[in-house]
Amino acid sequence: KRRSRYRPIDQYAISVRPSVWFSERDGFRVGALEFGSAFANRYRNSAELWFNTRNQQVDYDLSYSDYPLTWIGKHTAFSAGASKTYGVRVASVKLGRSYRPVYFSLSAERSFNVYAEHMQFVEDNFPFHLALWERRDMQVVGMEYNYDEQRGDPLRYRASFETSFLSRKFRFTKI
Repeated sequence: KRRSRYRPIDQYAISVRPSVWFSERDGFRVGALEFGSAFANRYRNSAELWFNTRNQQVDYDLSYSDYPLTWIGKHTAFSAGASKTYGVRVASVKLGRSYRPVYFSLSAERSFNVYAEHMQFVEDNFPFHLALWERRDMQVVGMEYNYDEQRGDPLRYRASFETSFLSRKFRFTKI
C-alpha cells in the first residue's frame, strides 16, 4: 500500500511515477503509473499505461475499488478493472464481503466474493503457444470463499467455483 503521512483524509490524493523497464519480448516498456485514494483508502484507483518499443503496442491496467459499500452492508467491497496485456483484453467486476467474529481482534477472517470477467484476444502477442480459447471471447463467472487464520500457525483455505457457461464456443467449469 502506498501511504503518505501528509495525505489529507478528506481529499482525493493522487501520485504518479514514471516506469521504464526492459524485457527480451517487448524491448523497452515506457510508461506511467498512477495511484489515487480518498477518505482513508475507501475509494481507490490505479492506472498503469505502457508503450512497448519492440512491438509498438500500448498496454494498460485500470482498476477502481470502493470499500465499504455501506448501503449493502458493513465490510462489503466492490471493484472493477480493465486491462490489455500481451494481446489479451480483460474486463472484470467483483463484489465481496468480509466476516470476522470479533472485528478488532486477530481472529480468523472469512470472505465471500462473486465476480464476472470478459476476456478477448485482440493481438497476436500472447506469450504462450497453447491457448485453448484462441481467437475467441470468453466470459467467466465465479464465486470464492476464503478463510484466513491470523494467529498461531497461519491457516489459509480457499474454495472456488468458476464457469464459462456464458461463452458460446469454449466452455469450462472448475471447482
